Amino acid sequence: MSKADLDLAETQLIAARNAVQVTQTQINSSRAQIRQAGAQLSSSKLDLNRTNIIAPASGVIINKLIEPGTTVAASFQTPNLFEIAADITKMQVEASVDEADIGQVKEGQNVTFTVDSYPDDVFKAKVRQVRQAPVENQNVVSYLVIIDVDNLEGKLLPGMTANVEIITGSKSNVTRIPSAATRFRPRNADREEAQDGGKKKPDKQKHQAIVYVATNDPYKPKARMITIGVEGDDYTEVISGLKPGEKVLVRSKSLKPKTGLEQDDGADEDDSAS
Repeated sequence: MSKADLDLAETQLIAARNAVQVTQTQINSSRAQIRQAGAQLSSSKLDLNRTNIIAPASGVIINKLIEPGTTVAASFQTPNLFEIAADITKMQVEASVDEADIGQVKEGQNVTFTVDSYPDDVFKAKVRQVRQAPVENQNVVSYLVIIDVDNLEGKLLPGMTANVEIITGSKSNVTRIPSAATRFRPRNADREEAQDGGKKKPDKQKHQAIVYVATNDPYKPKARMITIGVEGDDYTEVISGLKPGEKVLVRSKSLKPKTGLEQDDGADEDDSAS
């Protein structure tokens, strides 16, 4: 082959090699664009998935904080959209207990309570936790007690007001009297304390109390020192000092004829120890 043909062939070869390099560069660039488009597609899919708001747990929506069409802007703090009650079959009561009574409240104690919506229904629960952080409201210190309650019937709703009674102690087959009997005091002229110089004083450390027992003279009751045990709002346990069937005074009645709204001040209302 002539020198001219050889030079021409070499020139064509170099041009072909350059074309291959250009094509390979274009291929690499196209692959980079494909990877970039794939990344953008993944980002768009992620943004699309984020437009579907999924509740973190199954439950019942008790409060809706947004309306349809509201724009939810991304920020450092996740916006609250709904308030969800995860399981309304198991609820808790937050009871405020006065500092004078909190020492008697322990975990595991039985609790009964009522709500205004169902005044005839008595709900049963248990104390789960006694929190030690004091809560002061108008110079009154109280403590928060967490109470667990089953709500299988779904009657209890969040935010209801509960009237709670915590059972701090109970006994069966004991002698009891109305708690009002330990607070009853007849007129000064009828009291035995006035006749003996007021020597009879109950000792609170020994859990003693004075009650007045009915005698043959309904207006001359007899003071009796008793030892008491568990005290409730309605009844008080009697350990010693009274026998079942004895009549104790719980309320007074005036000897004078009633005029208008005159208050009672004599003693003839009684109840029996049972």
